[in-house]
Amino acid sequence: MLNFGSFKFKYMILKQKLQTFDQLI
Repeated sequence: MLNFGSFKFKYMILKQKLQTFDQLI
């Protein structure tokens, strides 16, 4: 479960980076 939480956290950060990247374009 801890490993899944870490993956979910990384996914949230990646999603935020993609959103900011879309705003730059």
